Amino acid sequence: MARIAIWRSEQNLTHPRLGDNLQWGAWGFYGAQEILRQLGVTFDVVEDGQIGDCELLICPDVPLVTPEQRERLEDFVKAGGRILTDGAFSLYQDAQLTPYPDDDDLLGIHTQANQFNPYHDSGEPNFSGHVSHGFDQGPIFEGLPWLLPAFGRTRILAAQSGAQARGTFEGVLFKGTAGTQLQGAACIIKEYGRGLSLCISARIFRTIGLLLSGQTSPDLWVSRTEYFPSADNTGGVHGWEHNAICRTLRATGWGDFPLGAYYQRFVLNMINVLCPNLPRVSFYPDGKKWVLVITYDVDHANESCWHFDRWHALNRELGIHPDASWLFQAHLKDTSVYPHPSLSEYDIDDPEIKSVIAQLKEDGYEIGLHHCDWDGEVIRQEYARFKDATGFAPLGTRGHYLVDSPQMMESLESAGLVWDGSWFNHQELATMSGVYHPVHPLNCRTQEALSILELTSLFTEGMQIWDMYGLHPPITNERLAATMEILKELGGIWVPGIHQRLLPVSEGIYRYLITKAKEHQAWITTGEKLTQWWLAREHIRIEQSGKDSVTVRYEGPAELLHCTQGATLIAPGLTTPVKLDDLSEAREYSMSIR
Repeated sequence: MARIAIWRSEQNLTHPRLGDNLQWGAWGFYGAQEILRQLGVTFDVVEDGQIGDCELLICPDVPLVTPEQRERLEDFVKAGGRILTDGAFSLYQDAQLTPYPDDDDLLGIHTQANQFNPYHDSGEPNFSGHVSHGFDQGPIFEGLPWLLPAFGRTRILAAQSGAQARGTFEGVLFKGTAGTQLQGAACIIKEYGRGLSLCISARIFRTIGLLLSGQTSPDLWVSRTEYFPSADNTGGVHGWEHNAICRTLRATGWGDFPLGAYYQRFVLNMINVLCPNLPRVSFYPDGKKWVLVITYDVDHANESCWHFDRWHALNRELGIHPDASWLFQAHLKDTSVYPHPSLSEYDIDDPEIKSVIAQLKEDGYEIGLHHCDWDGEVIRQEYARFKDATGFAPLGTRGHYLVDSPQMMESLESAGLVWDGSWFNHQELATMSGVYHPVHPLNCRTQEALSILELTSLFTEGMQIWDMYGLHPPITNERLAATMEILKELGGIWVPGIHQRLLPVSEGIYRYLITKAKEHQAWITTGEKLTQWWLAREHIRIEQSGKDSVTVRYEGPAELLHCTQGATLIAPGLTTPVKLDDLSEAREYSMSIR
């Protein structure tokens, strides 16, 4: 059994949609699952009424908890277990939403005010407030900024006698579209029997779920409404929530901050308090600090911009051949299905194009698809046309218009693609609203994470050559270097989208980008290799039998086993990272914990 388990509550996930469409548990469970995956933490999933043998139970967005389930939780904590909950936990006793009392002895909380009302007007904004450490220098808030925004109605909490209040939560109570500011505790810690509970006022896992699924990106939302004016492209979640998030992020200036990394750090801090010395898998193999995935969008390939040989020679000179991914269009012959006629620049069936692709593949480059539409049927036809023309199936893609929607991601996955690089916030350098690691998008219909990986962070040389995407002023080399410092610190990924046709104008930018990335010790690789590593990493399971001993095994697809080479274990207090050997069978490792 893993030391950590997440409660996936079917009784909440399948609860009939109420007036404000809170989608009980969907975003919360997804956020908890994805953030632990990103952190390399081993966890199990338990269903309603289960706890198992875990040490820490995470309860994300679980407002409906029956009296029998509460009794089981209380027994678990009394016996020495730990629970991590949020402001939505244990609000109701039954499916009829009979409320519990405002005081909760298990969590040590007193509810001062409540933003919840299941029959609220669905047009009401859903920004709930800010988490602040409030000069609390304890381990929960280590490395966090002064304020963190949170979304999803919650409660304003105070600590009962015998419980500890940590930090502050600046909450907003809604009445129509106007709010009244209230302040409570950010977190409350309660010793209960031999165990411990930690309740964070904000619905932190729901907030993370919204962020990691791209729902907080204002420019993506604008793109969606522009390209999908009548489609239900939000997977059933009302547009008011997204618009409220966009307005808030713009107003508070959070577009330039690594929100995803801060939330990730916040969750890891809380886990380290509740589950000390927890080992996890390093972000990347062989001690690599961050990743640069070079991609080339082949939008044009006529006589005036036939620069394939020059790129090839430049990469050899810079020492990164063939660690890059070329993305070719395979648009349909009937171009009337596309919004822009320029897509007919070249045909993937052209013998010269096919010859270039064959040569690039022989040289070791990854060859992927540059899909030209977001409609599922068109994507499937483009995928099939690419495969017929080249003789192999593409694994990665990027959309020509940098537009995403839940339906598009489902279509890419069903076509057979394993990674996508289309999510991009036009106003932010190197970040899709602060998401710095690969993420599995949420399938809103099934409330499950998709298997396809989104490589979220993107930069294009157009940001420097002209005022692309409304950037004022265009990106400078100094800002590129500063961003690399952030990525190195956070262990992030960066996916530059280079336009093959822009040589020689872009050569200086490209040289600077690659040279600086190597100086900053980037792992320069392809989208395919990064995806294979990340998927294999997710299947490395760590079970800890004692403070200084762990058993590690690989439980994923056999074809990805070799991708685990170079994996290391890290943990708070671990004097030296533990290099993992061949994981074809379970192995026991010793850890020297201070």
